[in-house]
Amino acid sequence: MIDHLLSLNWWMIIVLFIFVFYPIVGGIFWIVAGAFYHFLSKGRFPDFPEDITPKKQPFVTIMLPCHNEEVVLQNTLYYLTQQIDYDNYEILAISDGSTDTTNEILRAELQHSQKLRVINVEKNAGKAHALTQAALHAKGEFLLCIDADSFVTGESVKKMLAWFLVDSLFSNAAEVGAVTGNPTPRNRSSLLGKLQFVEYNSIIGLTKRAQSMIGRLFTVSGVCVMYRKSALIDVGFYDQRKITEDIAVSWRLQLGGWRIQYAPNARCYMQVPEDIKTLYKQRRRWAQGGFEVFLDNAIRVIFNPLRTFPQLVLLMDSFVSIMWAIFWAISSLFTVGLIVWEAVHQQYNALFIFIMINLIFIAFEFVVGIIQLTTSLVFNDSDRSTYRYIFFAGWYTWLYWLISPITLIAAIPRAFKSMFSDGGGTWVSPVRDADHEPAENGNQTTNKVMTTAKEVKEPILSDAEMNKKVIFDLFFDKKGKLTPGIIMFRVKQIAGTLIVWIVTLAPIVIIAREMIFYLTGKHKPSLYYKEVPKLFENFLTSTVITVGIVGIVTIAFNFYREYLLTSKTHTSNFDETHQDIADKKDLLEFHFQGVLGLPDERTEKRWIDIIPENNIGKDEIDVLYEKLGEDSEKM
Repeated sequence: MIDHLLSLNWWMIIVLFIFVFYPIVGGIFWIVAGAFYHFLSKGRFPDFPEDITPKKQPFVTIMLPCHNEEVVLQNTLYYLTQQIDYDNYEILAISDGSTDTTNEILRAELQHSQKLRVINVEKNAGKAHALTQAALHAKGEFLLCIDADSFVTGESVKKMLAWFLVDSLFSNAAEVGAVTGNPTPRNRSSLLGKLQFVEYNSIIGLTKRAQSMIGRLFTVSGVCVMYRKSALIDVGFYDQRKITEDIAVSWRLQLGGWRIQYAPNARCYMQVPEDIKTLYKQRRRWAQGGFEVFLDNAIRVIFNPLRTFPQLVLLMDSFVSIMWAIFWAISSLFTVGLIVWEAVHQQYNALFIFIMINLIFIAFEFVVGIIQLTTSLVFNDSDRSTYRYIFFAGWYTWLYWLISPITLIAAIPRAFKSMFSDGGGTWVSPVRDADHEPAENGNQTTNKVMTTAKEVKEPILSDAEMNKKVIFDLFFDKKGKLTPGIIMFRVKQIAGTLIVWIVTLAPIVIIAREMIFYLTGKHKPSLYYKEVPKLFENFLTSTVITVGIVGIVTIAFNFYREYLLTSKTHTSNFDETHQDIADKKDLLEFHFQGVLGLPDERTEKRWIDIIPENNIGKDEIDVLYEKLGEDSEKM
């Protein structure tokens, strides 16, 4: 028996199962764990305390990193000043080496909004660098980071703050270091825009729900996340050597003992890339950032499994996804080669069965993907009109998902290069679309930029009103007319999508037909399909077993999470681990006083220029903390 278990064939089967079925097994886990999270948390999210008056509200700094954002900046400032149901906050915009009219816009806005302050970084040094400068100059104890093409509205600030102030089903309030919001794409006219909406609401949204059941998130959404400032001080702020500051700081916080929570009811409206080139660059950067963090933390997590658990689960998932991408590239070349060989040698029967095996796999993946999307849209109950985007889900199964393995493979050498170089670097904002205001008939029309922010707030719009105002899905031209060009635009999208559905559903229909023949015994399956029923039955059995295992694992993680919430030992360890935050804060103030000025001075300045003389570089904070640790050990 032992010899059998250790045989090469057995382990080869396991390896192949992991790599071949990884997308399906992963999808099933996100569905089961995400559903568990949804029903467990329904109506049980922490609420912002009603007894806190506006004057006693915790002060929040909205950090707005900008690099050449002239197209969208005024619109973002409008929503951040007019449509947030919160009083005690400031907006700290960071112009990171902008060369367009971003600085001129910010100077003009300073004259109209007392909530706005500006940090002008002379030289573009990357988003992590810009956010570190902002955190050191921020007044607030809570820091809300928003991208320049994005904004939150309504009670989103309160919904995120509640996790820091009120104990919840998922964590003690004092342990929460960050809360990530729920971003949704606004520009959905193009097919890419629609597919990214599908992705954010199925893959990304459901993944964060499922990871919340594990108790750890792989990353916050950098486009919309609120941090506890003392937690950032504790971990040394952002890692300026990493290309993705959000992934890096997420691991820093969680390995430092802090919890990250997901607030699906805190909506953030964002723009997404609408051309392949821009999307590819964005996803390659994400993949590189994830791989950098994997390389940076793998040894620490593996050799301290008990201390870093359940971060170990995320590390294993990251490792499997990397290996699967490599396996996918190799197996794709093998598949193409085998198809060509069998076609040349006229092995049509074997060729057809081989193609059917692949189509059955795709069909299973498609079904899992549709279930994943549908359940996630049901859980995202803030906008029921989004159900219509299920129509475009077929593209995801056939083409869109290829972006992930392709960009990951392209990112691996770049990540290794970054490891052996200085890392970090500058950032370039993608091409932005000017924001579109709705016409009186509700259809999106002009590219008119919002007027300058005013001090007198306008009425706060409801979620439904906000969705109608900011979601851009072109049905008419800029004058509200249905033109031949717009008709052809829609016809191409719909026709292409229908073809994708037909190609996707065809193997499902064939499989269903053969299974009916197989089960009813009316007549034997044809020669070409004789292997299909048996193969389908194996797939189905494997899926049922996987769902059962995932359910048991999810329940186990739930018990583990509940144990931590009630464990006095865990609470004592957290307090002991973070007792030196005050020392770190004093050290930062003392060391950087000559560079940044006194706290009261730097938090009151309306316009701050960051030049080499007052710039906080990549290594300075980490070096300080290492020295503090060495001094503590000597004592």
